[in-house]
Amino acid sequence: MAALIFGHNPKRFNQLYADGVEQALVDSFDWSFLLTEHELTLEHIEALKLLSLSATLPIDEIGECLLEREDEALLAAFDSLR
Repeated sequence: MAALIFGHNPKRFNQLYADGVEQALVDSFDWSFLLTEHELTLEHIEALKLLSLSATLPIDEIGECLLEREDEALLAAFDSLR
């Protein structure tokens, strides 16, 4: 459920998980699906930043998915997570 919220409404995701998330929740996300099948915006990158405060993200997997999109703005914003 959290992954769907992240994919469709990252602002809402940030509201629901402002206090942090469990690592198990982040590990359960199908990152490839989330990042290739949803229209990504800078709001998604902000949600990733929030996630990174309380859990370890699969940075390499996320980076590979974003590279495929060839969106310079998303890549530049994502680089701040590395």
